[in-house]
Amino acid sequence: MVSVLVRHFVMYYFASTLHSFGSWEIRRKARELTDIKKGDFGLLHHTQGRLV
Repeated sequence: MVSVLVRHFVMYYFASTLHSFGSWEIRRKARELTDIKKGDFGLLHHTQGRLV
């Protein structure tokens, strides 16, 4: 559970950083990696994403 929270913190920080630079190519790659990382945690990720 802790690893999931840490992953969310890193992804939010990473996303905000990419948003500042506006690097669409890196953001697209990051999204692909995020989709792969979700896997079975897709539902959990969606729930926590709405709670945050």
